[in-house]
Parts: sequence; structure tokens; C-alpha cells
Amino acid sequence: MRALAGLTLLVLLGRSVFAGEAPLTLEQVLADVRARHPEIKSATATASADRERITQAGAWEDPVAGLELQIRTRSFLLVASARDAFFQLIRTREQLALVAASDRLLAQAADLVRSRLATGGADTTALLAAERERAQLQERVLMLEREAADASATLNTLRDLPPQSPIGELAAPAPGTAAAFATLEDAQAHALAHRPELREAEARITAAARTEDVAARAWRPDPEVMVKARHVDAGGRFVNDYDTGIALSLPWANIDKYRSAQREAARRREAAELDAAALRTRTAGEVREMWQRRDTARRTVELYRDRLLPLARQGSDTLRQGLVTGKNSLTELVMAQRALIDAQNTLAASLADFQRYNAMLATLTGAADQS
Repeated sequence: MRALAGLTLLVLLGRSVFAGEAPLTLEQVLADVRARHPEIKSATATASADRERITQAGAWEDPVAGLELQIRTRSFLLVASARDAFFQLIRTREQLALVAASDRLLAQAADLVRSRLATGGADTTALLAAERERAQLQERVLMLEREAADASATLNTLRDLPPQSPIGELAAPAPGTAAAFATLEDAQAHALAHRPELREAEARITAAARTEDVAARAWRPDPEVMVKARHVDAGGRFVNDYDTGIALSLPWANIDKYRSAQREAARRREAAELDAAALRTRTAGEVREMWQRRDTARRTVELYRDRLLPLARQGSDTLRQGLVTGKNSLTELVMAQRALIDAQNTLAASLADFQRYNAMLATLTGAADQS
């Protein structure tokens, strides 16, 4: 039981270890990801370099616009990963605290039963069940500690910190609401208008259309007027002479080349338009799926928070008191405590899922870009 004892000590002393530090908030984590993640900084530098090259060449801004949209898309994905890791770390820490509290309760109940064994007023089978339950809790502690370590490493990496950096107390954000969009149709319409990937697809269509225009203009050459001046000093007299002419390229001499370039540009524009259409269809489906997942998580949170968890807590308290008075057995308390832990874990997991799906919905609809 050393792992559980160490866990209990960690839970009791966790706040004092980081007492001098303010709790880490989700907003701070997301700000760190946006400002410090190497991939975002690298893409931003690349976009800046491309802009300088475009300025030198006098070309269009469409490639840079598309790249900047890709930067925002990548930023949203990294922010979503940071949210997941943040909520996962909160959830595992809550579960570790619940396991520690349950182990303390079972240890106290087991000590009470042992004291009654001397007088023959207790059943060794119940005591064995309690110790088996504590052993299973220890296995759960090991699993949760691995999950917490993985979430911490992910969170640190996204913030451009060493993976093993300690993370202090976390400030749990207020439970999100589902009021960002009144209906699923509103969310889908907002996504079609503001989703970063769709805006990126529109930029690709614009760039492809301009490439098609260039290919078409190459088939219709513009004439060039040439003027050449000569200055001669002959016997103290200045003689100026001018040659003029018109230069005209003849693309018709290589008709296959220019026709092929036109067809290629047209096919690339068509492909960009089809990709955008497919993405719009997929977006509507993804928003619907995320909307349903979030709604399911919200209903589960309400069910466990308002009904099942209070009942499980009441049953555990009643059986604990009954064990002291001899009215109930230790086996009954073990079963009740297991049901309480399951209810608490389900509530914590559903709340984390709701927060995650809410954030993913904001990313899909482009609402995160406006916050």
C-alpha cells in the first residue's frame, strides 16, 4: 500500500508544494501554445519570408494568404490538443484524489473490523474483500499516474517546455455552456462561413483561377515597342540616331505547350473547387457529430451531478454509519464505495468530454478564431 500512502501524502500536501504559485489557467496554457510553439513560430517566419519574396517579385499575395490560413488552422489544432491535455490532467488528478479518499475510508473500516475480530464479532471474508478492493485501487493509482504523466508531458511540450517540467495546481475553468449557437443549423452555417480550412480552400481556388488567367493571357501575346538610340561624336558634331520597331512573340508556333498549360490550369481550378465542395459537405457532418457528442456529454453531466452522484454519496454515508453501529457489513460498504467512485469518475469524465467537445465545436465553426 505504499503507492496509496504516497498518493495520500501528495494529495494532502499538493497545495502547499505550489502554495507560492498562482494556479495555472487554461487561458494561460493556450496563450503559451499560440506564442511559443515552434511549429507556429516557424510557419509565421516562413510566411514573412514569402511575403518579402512576393514584394520583390511583384507577384500576388494569394500564396501568403493561404499560408497564413494554414498557420491559423495549425494553431487551432495545437490549441485543441492543449485543451485535451489540460482537461485530462485535471481529470486524472481528481480521480487520484478520489481513490486516495476511498482508500482512507476502506482502511478505517478495515481497522474497525479487525478490532471486532478479537471478540468474534466480525467476518474475515468481509475483511478480505476490503483488502482486495484496496489492492485494486492501488492498480488504478498506477494507471492514473501514467495518464497524468502523459498529459503533463503533452502539455509541457505544447508550451515549448521540457516534458518533465513540474505542473502546479490547475485552475479548473467554469463549466462551459451550450449557448454559443442556438441550433445545430446555426452552428453549421457559421462553420461554412468561418471555418479556417474552408477559407484556406477558397484561397486556393482564387490562386488557381489567377493561374488559369495567366495561362489564357499567354496565348494572346502583347506586342512590344522597341526604341534604340545611338549617339555619335563625329568631328565635333553630335549625331543622334534612333531605331524603332515592334516585337511580337508567336506562341502559335508551340500550340501544344500553351494548350496544355491552359488545360492544366483549368483542371487545377476544378480540383480546388471540388475539394472545397467536399470540405463543405464534410464540415456539415463533422459539426453535427460534434454537436451530438457535446449534447450527450451535457446530459450525462446533468444526470450524474443532479441525481446519481448524490444518491451514491448518500448510500455510502449511510452504510459507513451503519458499519459503526453494526447494522451493516463491510462488504456492503465496499460495494457502495465502489459505486460512489464509479459515479464520481463518470461525472468527471463526462464534464471533461463536454469541455473537449465544446472546444472542438468552436474550432470546427471558426468561433475560436473570433474569441
